[in-house]
Amino acid sequence: MERGAIMGQHEDTITTAAARLRQLGADITALRGPAGDTNRTPTRVHAPAPLDLGILDHMVAARDEVIDHTRAHQPDAAPAPADENIYAWMDANTAHLDDAKRRAGHALVVRQSMEHALLAGDETVIRREPCPRCACWGLSWQTGPRHAVCLNRRCSTPGGGPSTWTLAQLAHHHTTRLETINVQSAT
Repeated sequence: MERGAIMGQHEDTITTAAARLRQLGADITALRGPAGDTNRTPTRVHAPAPLDLGILDHMVAARDEVIDHTRAHQPDAAPAPADENIYAWMDANTAHLDDAKRRAGHALVVRQSMEHALLAGDETVIRREPCPRCACWGLSWQTGPRHAVCLNRRCSTPGGGPSTWTLAQLAHHHTTRLETINVQSAT
């Protein structure tokens, strides 16, 4: 396996996840609704929150998950940064781990990057992943059940229903697929 190629792709993933987290931080203070919204609503007794609390909760949970993962493997790690550099901090503090544990950390970053994009309204991150079952590029995000569905009619579960995938499953498949590609290109 060519570690340099994997590291380069992992660094790109960290950069993407950090950029998406930074964008969520910028979006958090954005006002809700269009400026010219003429829908009448009941008179508010209290002012709305100056930021989107759902996004704030997501950002805090994502940061906590990265810290928990890192501290589980490196309890003596330096204090975690409070911004999007959290992913680089995790990567630096888990560089000593074996391949399986590093792949799990990479899958965590990929999943969180997808979550950040979906929260910002970018569903193209799902379409950029092939279906883990049939390998076609026909995945679609379903907001209600919060999973991806393969739109290929020939791709179905053993019970006959459509193939569905959680973000964690897609992230695991993403990291495994990249590793397989890197192993094949190294030979």
